[in-house]
Amino acid sequence: MDFGIKFRPIRSGSPHLNGKVERVQRTVKEEFYAAVDLGDPELSLKLQYWVNHYDYRRTYGAIVMTPIKKYCTKIMEAPYWEDVSNNYDDSSERIKERDYFKDLKVARLQGRNEIK
Repeated sequence: MDFGIKFRPIRSGSPHLNGKVERVQRTVKEEFYAAVDLGDPELSLKLQYWVNHYDYRRTYGAIVMTPIKKYCTKIMEAPYWEDVSNNYDDSSERIKERDYFKDLKVARLQGRNEIK
């Protein structure tokens, strides 16, 4: 568990489990790449400007604010690392298998209904 990050695998072909990343990639594809010349030598710079506009100036409909404003409101609600580590109980963690179907069988054998 390097840097306190846990590995939580998702099944391949499950974009609904990785929705935010999938959504922003779709938006970049539809709004940015559809409007630029892919052979432009300044493509990388234009992408940086577009991402800055997307993050800081463009209001996103689902959250009715820019992504950076949403981030700032959420970061204020996030607990400090000390609070997380003090309240962490590793006895309640189950080591998960990388193979989703194998992990599902293990969870059912252990009588846990955490995987649906």
